[in-house]
Amino acid sequence: VVITPQSDMDVSVWPDGRVVAVTKPDIYKRITSLVVMEVATARPLHNLVLDGYVRELAPSPVSRQLVKLSQGESPSSPYEELVMDLTTQKPRYRVASDDYFAWMPDGRFMLINLKTGLMRIAQLDDPREQVVGRLTLPPGRAMGGFLISPTGTEFIMKLPLRNSVPREADLWIG
Repeated sequence: VVITPQSDMDVSVWPDGRVVAVTKPDIYKRITSLVVMEVATARPLHNLVLDGYVRELAPSPVSRQLVKLSQGESPSSPYEELVMDLTTQKPRYRVASDDYFAWMPDGRFMLINLKTGLMRIAQLDDPREQVVGRLTLPPGRAMGGFLISPTGTEFIMKLPLRNSVPREADLWIG
């Protein structure tokens, strides 16, 4: 598959590398086109038009139908993070505004609270969350986004320095 990049396009790859999602916003119509396709054949699996501006798409490691995405009215407006079912175009989970989200290899996900550092593991079909720890940041650091390793045993997090200009950050492996 050859995708000709454009400045307003974003491409996300499923963890197995066999499927890609391409988002292209239209800020005048306030919509985002989302195409999910197989890499080998370019066969579309989903071809959607979503309301508003969609960014930060993170495909599920176990499902071609689930993605975590951020959605707002425009590129500069507040946004909501949610797990969306691409088949029904309905949210399956809404991420709290004070949580960071990352998929785990088995399809569950980890949430880390920005204010308390509380680390929890959750899944879509179970409202219970399992507390697995508390993250304590080094002095002078803020919490950034994170990703979980393919084995599910480690994560990497961006730790920006507070009050630095330009905004400097380190990567932290836990």
